[in-house]
Amino acid sequence: MFGPTIELLDCEDKFFTAGNSLFHVVVETDEISTRIISPAFQQKIKELIQVLDESIERTFKGGIIL
Repeated sequence: MFGPTIELLDCEDKFFTAGNSLFHVVVETDEISTRIISPAFQQKIKELIQVLDESIERTFKGGIIL
């Protein structure tokens, strides 16, 4: 991993207009990015499922749509 784009560029601040993309992380290969992203993505999926389960539970409490 090389680091965030913003740390890899050397120019005047007035040229930094790319917004959030300056905080993207640069890595050497797609394989490395997959190894980094996969665990984070899996955790986000687990969190989303939990939120959906809680929402369904509130909506259909006791078999009655509230």
